[in-house]
Amino acid sequence: NADDQSEWSPAVSFATACEAITSFPWMVDFESLINNTVPNCWDNSASTTTTVSGNNPERVWGVYSYDENQMIRMYNYFVEDGTALINTPELVLPADAEYNLTFDYSHRASCGAFTVKISTDGGTTFTDLQSYTSTNDSYNYTDPGTFTTAEAISLAAYAGQTVILQFYAEADYGSGAIFVDNVRVGDPVSNTLTMDIVGHKGGVGNYSLIAF
Repeated sequence: NADDQSEWSPAVSFATACEAITSFPWMVDFESLINNTVPNCWDNSASTTTTVSGNNPERVWGVYSYDENQMIRMYNYFVEDGTALINTPELVLPADAEYNLTFDYSHRASCGAFTVKISTDGGTTFTDLQSYTSTNDSYNYTDPGTFTTAEAISLAAYAGQTVILQFYAEADYGSGAIFVDNVRVGDPVSNTLTMDIVGHKGGVGNYSLIAF
């Protein structure tokens, strides 16, 4: 009965820990995620920059939608001077794997190059993998324009380790934005073209040209 009930305790909010990624290829195109949010299980909280007005971490790095395509954006026009970074979930790379990291990007910001980094100690320290300069002389924070597919980055040296990948920029409260899409970790993608080639003795053979 009512006399046997205890008092209600205050509501408590909590977040369930994200599981590490163990299934590959791992591909994120951001299409199913909520616009104007930080992607679930991604983390930009180590950034030192803050938004110009209000507390809007999704504008440091967050899901952004343009022309029916979703991506993540570092909104350089709306953040103060400081580091703007976002970390992926942990990825458990198999010991026998020679995986690559690939992604598409459009750098239309005034803040200088952005860098892809990797951590093997849970995000305490990071090592630079590759840096990317502006892809367009016209700064823009709404329209990513044409994306560039980054040259594949080999993760073979990290096989058998648990890693975190990071997209890192030095925001300058300047112009434009950096856009990233189609982040993928997995086996190298091969493009196979099959054609008939006439041999030097007049024979016709079927050959496959494989490019990585």
